[in-house]
Amino acid sequence: MSGTEFKDRVRREVPIETYVTRFVPLKKAGKSFTGLCPFHKEKSPSFHVNPQGGYYHCFGCKASGDLFKFVMDYHRVDFVRSMEILSEFSGIPLHIGKSPQDTEKAKRKDEAYRLNQKVTEYFKKCLRDSIGQNARNYLDKRGLSPEEVELFDIGFAPEGFQNLKTDLLHSAYEEDLAIELGILKKNDKGNVYDFYRNRVMFPIKDASGRIVGYSGRTLATGPDSTEAKYINSPNSLIYDKGRQIYNLFLSQEEIRNQRKVFIVEGVMDAIGLYTRGIKNVIAPLGTSFTENQAKILKNLADSVTLVMDGDGAGTKGALRASEILLKEGCATSVVSMQEGEDPFDFSRKVNRSELRTYLDDSLSAWQFLIEDATLGKNQGSTPEEKKAAIDSLFVFVKKWEKQTDQQLFIGEAAKKLGLSVSALWKDFTSNTEQFAVPISDNKNKVIRKVVVNRPITKGAIECERTILAKLVSHPDLFRYADEVDGLEFLEDSSVIVWEWLYTQFHMGETIVPAEFLSTESIPEEIREMYAPFLMQEEMGGLEDQFEVFEGLLQYQKRYYHQSELDRYLLDKTASKDEFDRISWIKFHKDKIEQINASQRNSVKIAR
Repeated sequence: MSGTEFKDRVRREVPIETYVTRFVPLKKAGKSFTGLCPFHKEKSPSFHVNPQGGYYHCFGCKASGDLFKFVMDYHRVDFVRSMEILSEFSGIPLHIGKSPQDTEKAKRKDEAYRLNQKVTEYFKKCLRDSIGQNARNYLDKRGLSPEEVELFDIGFAPEGFQNLKTDLLHSAYEEDLAIELGILKKNDKGNVYDFYRNRVMFPIKDASGRIVGYSGRTLATGPDSTEAKYINSPNSLIYDKGRQIYNLFLSQEEIRNQRKVFIVEGVMDAIGLYTRGIKNVIAPLGTSFTENQAKILKNLADSVTLVMDGDGAGTKGALRASEILLKEGCATSVVSMQEGEDPFDFSRKVNRSELRTYLDDSLSAWQFLIEDATLGKNQGSTPEEKKAAIDSLFVFVKKWEKQTDQQLFIGEAAKKLGLSVSALWKDFTSNTEQFAVPISDNKNKVIRKVVVNRPITKGAIECERTILAKLVSHPDLFRYADEVDGLEFLEDSSVIVWEWLYTQFHMGETIVPAEFLSTESIPEEIREMYAPFLMQEEMGGLEDQFEVFEGLLQYQKRYYHQSELDRYLLDKTASKDEFDRISWIKFHKDKIEQINASQRNSVKIAR
């Protein structure tokens, strides 16, 4: 039985009200059932279950979906796990058609999750035992209670190189998997040893609560210590540090409720704020904030507040994260700690009300970036200082692709420096590769960026929309997620749809046509454009879809390179400073020929 067949059978044979009523007391109300919503606090019932349609809806918090969505949200599990739960509940067998390679990979992932859980319990036991006394002293000194330590599953990796192999991992398979996950290491001589030693261990959980990795804080301190303060798990089959977010499992419900999220630098900062009542706080892991993390948060929250350490590294991190978030269209503000202070320490010396007041007093990310770009200069600065500020500003503004963003920065910086907006804009545009013309909007003359004509053929549009529509209809095609994420989309709407799909997949949310066509995260006009592509009749099985999808990806890449050639031919000034005429044309022609050659050697894909 395929995954689709299983879902259809469950929807036919399992009344939604029989499952929901196990957790939510329901009363008959006409043709529907009502009860108190399990997803938000309420005194009067606004949660409705429609047995005929097989869906639920809360008129209070707007939570809605089918039986699978209820299982995912109520139990905080991903879509695959929701099918397993409903299979266990209903007795309907679950056999998802997968290739042997996919089945083996899924099995190894499950074993990786189980091994991480096993190792976590071992670290927690070490923390409770006498061997963990120094670690307990450290946590107590930092102000964490035993209850808070348990909430975050904090543990301790003792000193020594063979603890895990001696006490816990007794098979060659587990040892090999532990090496793959970065729990054990193998040196050049082939000797295997514990990677984490004498460290307080903070498990990293995904949105479903599964442990995917660790962040370990050394207890070796002092001027003679050569240990890195924190070391994090390497990327593995279940952990991607550029996409995972610390504390998302605990904070996601509060983020959704408030539509706001606080971002701090480290795991202790996130723990500090969370245990002081700031339940919508997260932290990036082992790297600076990434575009992938921004995409995930964008679909959970409407506004983001960066809470950074009061040092140079904190400022640098806030500047980078601000740029990423603003480019993603997130309303962003910044709170900076006093020099030498971090959010965790601050959360321990003030009460909850004072902490909330401090965090609410934030600076717009636009102003934060302008302050840095203009070197902190203002109307009272000397001409020499203003000139340096202008040079710095121009370097910064050139990084922004949208002309509206450029104009906002130039306009605000002009006011800050006491200069003419039009003069500053004129100097900027005369020294950049922008091509701008005045266009009348019948009210005022405004400067708008005119993107040099890029012809987008009907075939290119249909190709992109078909790619994304297939991802909606066939979640198994997300095996190609990284390749799709690397495409140069030709339609703005494609970017919007892909961002939604990417977030849904990462969060384990349902991806089905009905959900796609009803979500408010995507503008209605875009959903309407995609409806015909979702209704297209498809031939063949899942393996056929893989083959078709691979062909579509190649077609899209060819359309992109062809559009670059066409764009150049229509505007001879395009990219003249990036490539000379010969190299520009040769580069894209070579790319097209490579794709054509690849397709000639493969099965022909019907457009």
